[in-house]
Amino acid sequence: MSLNLFQRPSTVDDNDSPPPRPPERLSGRQAERAFYTELVSQLNQLVQSFTAQMTRLLGRSVNNVLETATHKFPSAGDAVVTLSYRTPIGAVTVRAGANAVTVAQGGVSSGGTAPTEGKGVWVVPANTRDTVAITGHAVTLYGTAGQSVSYQVFAAGPEPMA
Repeated sequence: MSLNLFQRPSTVDDNDSPPPRPPERLSGRQAERAFYTELVSQLNQLVQSFTAQMTRLLGRSVNNVLETATHKFPSAGDAVVTLSYRTPIGAVTVRAGANAVTVAQGGVSSGGTAPTEGKGVWVVPANTRDTVAITGHAVTLYGTAGQSVSYQVFAAGPEPMA
């Protein structure tokens, strides 16, 4: 018996294998549900892709970084630094100096005083650094007059840690 690698052995009968099963038929409602599930999945991927591209175009971000800077809180008037961007903010990392810095979502609060509690408010203790998840297009930093504050603003939220 000669063995040819490109042919099936002569002992196997092609008629021994079971016939292929016909594809499973879906009811009209099941087919519609499968179609819309796939459509939503594709649209979600498209939205994620567009969001990433718009972030790069509007915010001119690289690696999701919108801005990195150090500022001194003004000595006259309110010790406030307001940051606003055309693209949505995902997170801000703040390094506080000798005094605490309050991070608040949005613009300056009424009266110009730092909010002490509520949604979108986070206090960074003195001599520490915190990354705060933020939503919206603006964030306000409240501090002590004359004190410097360093920050990085990101278009994406912080990565979860294990």
